[in-house]
Amino acid sequence: MTDHAADARRPPTFYAWLSVVTSLVTIGLKFSAYALTGSVGLLSDAVEALVNIVAALVALAVLTYSAAKPDREHNFGHEKAQYFSSGIEGALIFVAAGGIIWSAVPRLIEPRPIEQVGAGLALSVLAALANFGCARIMLRAARDHRSITLEADARHLLTDVWTTAGVFVGVLLVQWTGWLRLDALVALAVALQIVWTGWQLMALRGAANCGAAIPADVLKKGADYVGRCATEKGGFAYQAAGTEPNVARTGTGLLSTILIAGDMGSPQIKKAADYLLANPPDRSTPFYYYAIYYDSQALNQLGGTYWQDVYPKLVANLLPLQQADGSFAPTADSTEAEAGAAYRTSMAVLALTVPYRYLPLYQTHKG
Repeated sequence: MTDHAADARRPPTFYAWLSVVTSLVTIGLKFSAYALTGSVGLLSDAVEALVNIVAALVALAVLTYSAAKPDREHNFGHEKAQYFSSGIEGALIFVAAGGIIWSAVPRLIEPRPIEQVGAGLALSVLAALANFGCARIMLRAARDHRSITLEADARHLLTDVWTTAGVFVGVLLVQWTGWLRLDALVALAVALQIVWTGWQLMALRGAANCGAAIPADVLKKGADYVGRCATEKGGFAYQAAGTEPNVARTGTGLLSTILIAGDMGSPQIKKAADYLLANPPDRSTPFYYYAIYYDSQALNQLGGTYWQDVYPKLVANLLPLQQADGSFAPTADSTEAEAGAAYRTSMAVLALTVPYRYLPLYQTHKG
């Protein structure tokens, strides 16, 4: 069995436990190095290791929670909980940085000699090697499991390796030059570096979990424009005036209206859904694959009769188009024939997998 096969076979929580054990080992090694030497540079490295263990425990808890199956309140599962781990880790980093600064400033004012440098640095190197090995394994597992939590924890461990390397060089320079204040300056540099990491983690957490803030007036302008593309027939045209509705445009307009406005009870949404109910896509539909992609998403949002009536017809029309190699054949639409098999197959798979909830972007909106 290859390493990648073994990684994919083990659950993500296995690697979270690996991180926890590694963090406990490195904490012991780093605080022992500080106890031997009295170096605040090595103390700063040890304090950051405390953040690692808490981050590993948070990752374990989040991965355990995110593995739960979808339920009524979490239609697409619990994977988004993984974004919270970076926010918690970011907050802890600020606490750790404060502790390092608190310890380093008095040493900057009244420097003290460091002792048993060789033994202390040897323990520090062992800790760095443990973190590096664990991070490499976790990065590989993160790719196999597509887990942002494992990747974030692994990259934090790699950052810790570089921090340890910087502290290692700093302590050696203190030993060689005899400039004792350099030890405190190294500790302060570590504090500043992890504060920067903390800001990044907090920003990424906010962006990933909440999305970039979109001004309300921008959303309103978008909704207003889409609304102007609706026609008296119920379907949506390509532009606000001068074009006729069709199935593909109506699916696009309906989904856009649902996602922007979220009002399932609006007359405009009902008219568009009725249009699709009366004109389900078939192989003669212009831009057929484009149409089924948007229609399936929109009608799944609405559910009920709309979804139950149209989706079986969509499947019945679509599956006969699948070829022996798995790709989907072109229909009468020349544009989609020229677009190629990769385009047609992608759109077909996306339309067919709507009931399996593989697209968290399209959460069910409740009006």
